[in-house]
Amino acid sequence: NRLAATALQNIPYAAIEPQLVTGSSERLMRSFSRRLGYLDTSTEAAGIVRKWLGVGGLLEKVSELNDLGRAMFENVAPVAPEEALAALERALLEPQGDEAAKECKKYCDLLRSLAYDAVLFERAVALLVQIVTAEDVNAQAHGTQVFVSLFHLVLSGTHASIEQRVAVIERLLASPDEKPRALGVLALKAVLEALHFHSVSSFDFGARSRNFGYWPRTREDVQHWFAVSLRLVETVACSDGPAAPQGRAAFAEQLRGLWLGAGSGDEISRVCSAIREIRFWPEGWLAVRQT
Repeated sequence: NRLAATALQNIPYAAIEPQLVTGSSERLMRSFSRRLGYLDTSTEAAGIVRKWLGVGGLLEKVSELNDLGRAMFENVAPVAPEEALAALERALLEPQGDEAAKECKKYCDLLRSLAYDAVLFERAVALLVQIVTAEDVNAQAHGTQVFVSLFHLVLSGTHASIEQRVAVIERLLASPDEKPRALGVLALKAVLEALHFHSVSSFDFGARSRNFGYWPRTREDVQHWFAVSLRLVETVACSDGPAAPQGRAAFAEQLRGLWLGAGSGDEISRVCSAIREIRFWPEGWLAVRQT
Protein backbone atom coordinates (compact mmCIF):
# COMPACT_ATOMS: atom_id res chain seq x y z
CA ASN A 1 0.00 0.00 0.00
CA ARG A 2 2.84 2.39 0.82
CA LEU A 3 4.53 1.68 -2.52
CA ALA A 4 1.26 2.09 -4.40
CA ALA A 5 0.59 5.45 -2.74
CA THR A 6 4.11 6.62 -3.63
CA ALA A 7 3.66 5.46 -7.21
CA LEU A 8 0.48 7.52 -7.54
CA GLN A 9 2.39 10.57 -6.33
CA ASN A 10 5.10 10.05 -8.95
CA ILE A 11 3.04 8.94 -11.96
CA PRO A 12 0.30 11.27 -13.25
CA TYR A 13 -3.11 9.65 -13.61
CA ALA A 14 -3.22 10.95 -17.19
CA ALA A 15 -0.40 8.51 -17.94
CA ILE A 16 -2.08 5.65 -16.05
CA GLU A 17 -5.59 5.89 -17.45
CA PRO A 18 -5.07 4.99 -21.14
CA GLN A 19 -2.66 2.15 -20.45
CA LEU A 20 -3.91 0.59 -17.21
CA VAL A 21 -7.63 1.33 -17.07
CA THR A 22 -9.19 1.70 -20.49
CA GLY A 23 -6.75 -0.51 -22.37
CA SER A 24 -5.96 -3.28 -19.89
CA SER A 25 -7.42 -6.68 -19.03
CA GLU A 26 -10.33 -7.16 -16.64
CA ARG A 27 -8.00 -8.85 -14.19
CA LEU A 28 -5.69 -5.83 -14.09
CA MET A 29 -8.59 -3.38 -13.73
CA ARG A 30 -10.01 -5.41 -10.86
CA SER A 31 -6.58 -5.57 -9.20
CA PHE A 32 -5.98 -1.82 -9.67
CA SER A 33 -9.35 -0.93 -8.13
CA ARG A 34 -8.71 -3.27 -5.21
CA ARG A 35 -5.39 -1.61 -4.49
CA LEU A 36 -6.99 1.83 -4.69
CA GLY A 37 -9.54 0.66 -2.10
CA TYR A 38 -6.77 0.37 0.50
CA LEU A 39 -5.46 3.90 -0.10
CA ASP A 40 -8.11 6.01 1.62
CA THR A 41 -5.39 8.29 3.06
CA SER A 42 -3.90 8.99 -0.38
CA THR A 43 -4.98 12.28 -1.96
CA GLU A 44 -4.17 10.93 -5.43
CA ALA A 45 -6.21 7.75 -4.93
CA ALA A 46 -9.16 9.76 -3.63
CA GLY A 47 -8.99 11.98 -6.71
CA ILE A 48 -9.08 8.98 -9.04
CA VAL A 49 -12.00 7.41 -7.22
CA ARG A 50 -14.00 10.66 -7.16
CA LYS A 51 -13.46 10.97 -10.90
CA TRP A 52 -14.66 7.38 -11.45
CA LEU A 53 -17.77 7.86 -9.30
CA GLY A 54 -18.70 11.33 -10.57
CA VAL A 55 -21.03 12.20 -13.42
CA GLY A 56 -19.46 10.96 -16.64
CA GLY A 57 -17.00 8.76 -14.75
CA LEU A 58 -16.05 5.14 -15.33
CA LEU A 59 -18.43 3.92 -12.56
CA GLU A 60 -21.08 6.63 -12.86
CA LYS A 61 -24.15 4.40 -13.48
CA VAL A 62 -23.86 1.90 -10.64
CA SER A 63 -27.17 0.15 -11.39
CA GLU A 64 -26.03 -0.66 -14.94
CA LEU A 65 -22.56 -2.02 -14.15
CA ASN A 66 -21.53 -5.53 -15.16
CA ASP A 67 -19.85 -7.93 -12.73
CA LEU A 68 -16.45 -6.28 -13.22
CA GLY A 69 -17.90 -2.81 -12.73
CA ARG A 70 -19.72 -3.83 -9.55
CA ALA A 71 -16.56 -5.37 -8.15
CA MET A 72 -14.59 -2.22 -8.94
CA PHE A 73 -17.28 -0.02 -7.38
CA GLU A 74 -17.30 -2.03 -4.16
CA ASN A 75 -13.48 -2.07 -4.11
CA VAL A 76 -13.06 1.72 -4.33
CA ALA A 77 -16.04 2.79 -2.19
CA PRO A 78 -13.94 2.90 1.04
CA VAL A 79 -11.77 5.64 -0.48
CA ALA A 80 -14.68 8.04 -1.03
CA PRO A 81 -17.74 6.90 0.97
CA GLU A 82 -19.78 10.05 0.40
CA GLU A 83 -19.21 9.95 -3.36
CA ALA A 84 -20.11 6.24 -3.42
CA LEU A 85 -23.34 7.01 -1.58
CA ALA A 86 -24.07 9.87 -4.00
CA ALA A 87 -23.61 7.50 -6.95
CA LEU A 88 -26.14 5.10 -5.44
CA GLU A 89 -28.53 7.98 -4.79
CA ARG A 90 -28.35 9.05 -8.43
CA ALA A 91 -29.42 5.57 -9.48
CA LEU A 92 -32.08 4.91 -6.85
CA LEU A 93 -33.69 8.34 -6.51
CA GLU A 94 -34.29 8.90 -10.22
CA PRO A 95 -37.74 8.24 -11.82
CA GLN A 96 -36.70 4.68 -12.72
CA GLY A 97 -35.54 4.02 -9.17
CA ASP A 98 -37.78 0.99 -8.66
CA GLU A 99 -36.10 -0.86 -11.50
CA ALA A 100 -32.68 0.29 -10.32
CA ALA A 101 -33.48 -1.01 -6.81
CA LYS A 102 -33.74 -4.55 -8.14
CA GLU A 103 -30.33 -4.18 -9.79
CA CYS A 104 -28.81 -2.72 -6.61
CA LYS A 105 -29.68 -5.62 -4.28
CA LYS A 106 -26.04 -6.66 -4.35
CA TYR A 107 -25.05 -3.37 -2.71
CA CYS A 108 -26.88 -3.98 0.58
CA ASP A 109 -23.70 -4.90 2.46
CA LEU A 110 -21.95 -1.87 0.98
CA LEU A 111 -24.78 0.40 2.15
CA ARG A 112 -24.46 -1.06 5.63
CA SER A 113 -20.77 -0.12 5.58
CA LEU A 114 -21.62 3.37 4.35
CA ALA A 115 -24.09 3.75 7.25
CA TYR A 116 -21.20 3.34 9.74
CA ASP A 117 -20.74 7.09 10.14
CA ALA A 118 -23.66 8.81 11.84
CA VAL A 119 -23.66 11.64 9.28
CA LEU A 120 -24.35 9.19 6.44
CA PHE A 121 -26.72 6.91 8.35
CA GLU A 122 -30.09 8.36 7.26
CA ARG A 123 -29.09 8.57 3.59
CA ALA A 124 -27.75 5.01 3.49
CA VAL A 125 -30.77 3.61 5.33
CA ALA A 126 -33.17 5.42 2.97
CA LEU A 127 -31.56 3.62 0.03
CA LEU A 128 -31.66 0.29 1.85
CA VAL A 129 -35.38 0.78 2.46
CA GLN A 130 -35.93 1.43 -1.22
CA ILE A 131 -34.02 -1.70 -2.22
CA VAL A 132 -35.72 -3.98 0.31
CA THR A 133 -39.23 -2.68 -0.36
CA ALA A 134 -38.84 -3.01 -4.13
CA GLU A 135 -40.00 -6.58 -3.52
CA ASP A 136 -42.06 -8.21 -0.76
CA VAL A 137 -40.50 -7.69 2.66
CA ASN A 138 -39.15 -11.07 3.75
CA ALA A 139 -37.59 -11.27 7.21
CA GLN A 140 -35.26 -14.04 6.00
CA ALA A 141 -33.98 -12.15 2.94
CA HIS A 142 -30.39 -10.96 3.20
CA GLY A 143 -31.25 -7.35 2.41
CA THR A 144 -33.87 -7.27 5.16
CA GLN A 145 -31.47 -8.82 7.66
CA VAL A 146 -28.79 -6.27 6.76
CA PHE A 147 -31.27 -3.44 7.31
CA VAL A 148 -32.53 -4.83 10.64
CA SER A 149 -28.98 -5.37 11.94
CA LEU A 150 -28.42 -1.59 11.85
CA PHE A 151 -30.94 -1.20 14.68
CA HIS A 152 -29.42 -3.57 17.23
CA LEU A 153 -27.89 -2.32 20.46
CA VAL A 154 -24.55 -3.99 19.66
CA LEU A 155 -22.91 -5.43 16.54
CA SER A 156 -24.89 -2.95 14.46
CA GLY A 157 -21.98 -1.69 12.36
CA THR A 158 -23.04 1.94 12.78
CA HIS A 159 -22.37 4.76 15.23
CA ALA A 160 -25.75 6.39 14.63
CA SER A 161 -27.43 7.41 17.88
CA ILE A 162 -30.55 5.70 19.18
CA GLU A 163 -32.42 8.94 18.46
CA GLN A 164 -31.42 8.75 14.80
CA ARG A 165 -32.51 5.13 14.55
CA VAL A 166 -35.82 5.71 16.30
CA ALA A 167 -36.58 8.61 13.94
CA VAL A 168 -36.15 6.25 10.97
CA ILE A 169 -38.42 3.64 12.55
CA GLU A 170 -41.07 6.25 13.35
CA ARG A 171 -41.17 7.39 9.72
CA LEU A 172 -41.47 3.83 8.47
CA LEU A 173 -44.30 2.99 10.88
CA ALA A 174 -46.18 6.13 9.83
CA SER A 175 -45.97 5.22 6.13
CA PRO A 176 -49.28 4.68 4.29
CA ASP A 177 -47.67 1.75 2.45
CA GLU A 178 -47.63 -1.69 3.99
CA LYS A 179 -44.08 -2.65 2.98
CA PRO A 180 -42.28 0.20 4.78
CA ARG A 181 -44.48 -0.41 7.84
CA ALA A 182 -43.50 -4.10 7.84
CA LEU A 183 -39.85 -3.06 7.70
CA GLY A 184 -40.45 -0.58 10.51
CA VAL A 185 -41.93 -3.31 12.71
CA LEU A 186 -38.85 -5.49 12.18
CA ALA A 187 -36.61 -2.52 13.07
CA LEU A 188 -38.73 -1.84 16.16
CA LYS A 189 -38.19 -5.41 17.34
CA ALA A 190 -34.47 -4.93 16.73
CA VAL A 191 -34.12 -1.84 18.93
CA LEU A 192 -36.07 -3.69 21.65
CA GLU A 193 -33.79 -6.74 21.52
CA ALA A 194 -31.90 -7.07 24.81
CA LEU A 195 -30.46 -10.59 24.89
CA HIS A 196 -29.54 -12.10 21.52
CA PHE A 197 -27.29 -10.38 19.00
CA HIS A 198 -25.40 -11.56 15.93
CA SER A 199 -23.74 -10.09 12.84
CA VAL A 200 -24.93 -10.68 9.29
CA SER A 201 -22.00 -9.01 7.46
CA SER A 202 -18.31 -8.28 7.77
CA PHE A 203 -17.21 -5.07 9.49
CA ASP A 204 -14.19 -4.57 7.20
CA PHE A 205 -14.19 -1.59 4.83
CA GLY A 206 -11.00 -1.28 2.84
CA ALA A 207 -8.13 -0.23 5.08
CA ARG A 208 -10.26 2.04 7.25
CA SER A 209 -9.97 1.48 10.99
CA ARG A 210 -13.39 0.32 12.14
CA ASN A 211 -15.08 -1.43 15.03
CA PHE A 212 -18.45 -3.13 15.57
CA GLY A 213 -20.32 0.17 15.74
CA TYR A 214 -21.96 1.72 18.79
CA TRP A 215 -21.33 -0.23 22.00
CA PRO A 216 -22.77 0.96 25.34
CA ARG A 217 -20.03 1.50 27.91
CA THR A 218 -22.14 1.83 31.03
CA ARG A 219 -25.43 0.61 32.43
CA GLU A 220 -26.75 4.14 32.01
CA ASP A 221 -26.03 3.92 28.26
CA VAL A 222 -28.10 0.72 28.06
CA GLN A 223 -30.93 2.26 30.04
CA HIS A 224 -30.94 5.36 27.82
CA TRP A 225 -31.15 3.18 24.70
CA PHE A 226 -34.20 1.33 25.98
CA ALA A 227 -35.83 4.43 27.48
CA VAL A 228 -35.84 6.07 24.03
CA SER A 229 -37.01 2.84 22.39
CA LEU A 230 -39.85 2.37 24.87
CA ARG A 231 -41.05 5.93 24.37
CA LEU A 232 -41.42 5.08 20.69
CA VAL A 233 -43.33 1.93 21.62
CA GLU A 234 -45.70 3.96 23.77
CA THR A 235 -46.28 6.50 20.99
CA VAL A 236 -47.01 3.80 18.40
CA ALA A 237 -48.89 1.31 20.57
CA CYS A 238 -51.22 3.89 22.09
CA SER A 239 -52.08 5.55 18.81
CA ASP A 240 -54.81 4.76 16.33
CA GLY A 241 -52.33 4.55 13.44
CA PRO A 242 -52.14 1.59 11.05
CA ALA A 243 -48.99 0.25 12.76
CA ALA A 244 -50.44 0.28 16.30
CA PRO A 245 -51.45 -3.43 16.42
CA GLN A 246 -48.05 -4.53 15.09
CA GLY A 247 -46.33 -2.19 17.55
CA ARG A 248 -48.18 -3.75 20.50
CA ALA A 249 -47.42 -7.25 19.20
CA ALA A 250 -43.71 -6.42 18.76
CA PHE A 251 -43.50 -5.07 22.31
CA ALA A 252 -45.20 -8.18 23.69
CA GLU A 253 -42.83 -10.41 21.73
CA GLN A 254 -39.77 -8.67 23.19
CA LEU A 255 -41.14 -8.07 26.68
CA ARG A 256 -39.49 -11.04 28.39
CA GLY A 257 -36.05 -10.18 27.01
CA LEU A 258 -36.52 -6.53 27.93
CA TRP A 259 -37.46 -7.42 31.50
CA LEU A 260 -34.44 -9.69 31.89
CA GLY A 261 -31.79 -7.69 30.06
CA ALA A 262 -32.72 -4.03 29.69
CA GLY A 263 -32.69 -2.97 33.32
CA SER A 264 -35.69 -0.74 32.65
CA GLY A 265 -38.44 -2.33 34.69
CA ASP A 266 -40.12 0.96 35.61
CA GLU A 267 -40.23 2.07 31.97
CA ILE A 268 -41.64 -1.27 30.85
CA SER A 269 -44.34 -1.17 33.52
CA ARG A 270 -45.26 2.39 32.57
CA VAL A 271 -45.70 1.49 28.88
CA CYS A 272 -47.75 -1.59 29.80
CA SER A 273 -50.02 0.57 31.97
CA ALA A 274 -50.41 3.15 29.18
CA ILE A 275 -51.55 0.46 26.75
CA ARG A 276 -53.86 -1.08 29.32
CA GLU A 277 -55.61 2.25 29.84
CA ILE A 278 -56.75 2.43 26.21
CA ARG A 279 -57.60 -1.22 25.47
CA PHE A 280 -57.32 -4.82 26.53
CA TRP A 281 -53.97 -6.16 25.37
CA PRO A 282 -54.06 -9.98 25.19
CA GLU A 283 -50.52 -10.39 23.79
CA GLY A 284 -49.14 -8.29 26.63
CA TRP A 285 -51.11 -10.19 29.25
CA LEU A 286 -49.65 -13.47 27.95
CA ALA A 287 -46.13 -12.01 27.76
CA VAL A 288 -46.29 -10.80 31.38
CA ARG A 289 -47.57 -14.19 32.55
CA GLN A 290 -44.80 -16.01 30.68
CA THR A 291 -42.17 -13.63 32.03
